[in-house]
Amino acid sequence: MLKYSSLAILFAIIMLMICLIVAYNVINHEVDSRYQYAKTSTNRSVRNKILLRNTFSFESCCSQLGNQLYRIFTGYGIERTIHRTHIIRIDKSCRSTNEKQFEQLRATFPKLSKFINTDTNFEISRYSESIMFANYHGVIACCNYEDPTWRLLNRPEDHLHLNVTHVQNSLYFERYLSEIMKFLDFGDEVIEKGDKIIDKWGINKNDPIACMHIRRTDHPGKADFDFSVSGLKFLLEEEKARSIIIFGDDRQFMRKLSKIATYDARFKNAKIVVNDNDSQGEDWYISSKLCSSFLMTVPESTFGWFLAFFSKRNDHVYYDHDILPYLIRFTGFHRNIWRPITWDINHKRLVLVDKM
Repeated sequence: MLKYSSLAILFAIIMLMICLIVAYNVINHEVDSRYQYAKTSTNRSVRNKILLRNTFSFESCCSQLGNQLYRIFTGYGIERTIHRTHIIRIDKSCRSTNEKQFEQLRATFPKLSKFINTDTNFEISRYSESIMFANYHGVIACCNYEDPTWRLLNRPEDHLHLNVTHVQNSLYFERYLSEIMKFLDFGDEVIEKGDKIIDKWGINKNDPIACMHIRRTDHPGKADFDFSVSGLKFLLEEEKARSIIIFGDDRQFMRKLSKIATYDARFKNAKIVVNDNDSQGEDWYISSKLCSSFLMTVPESTFGWFLAFFSKRNDHVYYDHDILPYLIRFTGFHRNIWRPITWDINHKRLVLVDKM
């Protein structure tokens, strides 16, 4: 009898231990499930996606190609600074549009593909933290700068979600530009089409060529006609340009500009080209091959920003200093070596701000 009692007690103890182990695992999974990914030392597959550890993301962005490329630049800069992988979140409402934009970027810059990591292919860990980042007095801003090392470096979470959408401040990536440029070789198709456009214009590539970007149809800051005409004259005088290429989205406005400028006897021999190409990648390539100086008439345009960025001499880039009042938080959007211009005291001609 004693023998059977001992066996029963032993069996009960074993069963109790099994129950405790099972209970511990269940509780650990339910209560502390957010830490399950932190305990995994390698990336793994989850629901047919790759789960990445040590990542960060911004708010999803449904805007156009220039905004997407600027986010990739900033993402790379922060990635290098805090040693986390940038994951691009895409909102369901604009997933189709965004995917087409990223395909266009891959075609334009094939080597850039390795930095276009979207949440379509990669799973974001549930062990994450949402952080208000680079805000302007508590308000989400496009272009404010916050040193990523202050609050983002060496955090324990797998994923950091930054509550900011555009993060358009060149300070995030200026120190890494030499690295970024290695991934910005234009694709063969872009080069081929761009060269055909250049040949069609018959421009002497050895002449000083100035370029201008206007934007009027799809942006709150529309190019002003008087400023644009004076901008052409500014480039012809300041840069001694013999040819000018006008990039933009309003052909009628652009053609009118080209005619008005040459009414001035001083510039009657200038060759002014209205670019009617609709491919943004090819426009960026053309700027990189021809534009020895550049003027942004709509200083908030990211497409114009990259036209200027890809131009041949970034220390000869100019932009309208009169940024939209409600976009006052655009400080830092332009590179420090770019130069703002504005009207002189008599509102007659455009001058460099630092010469007023």
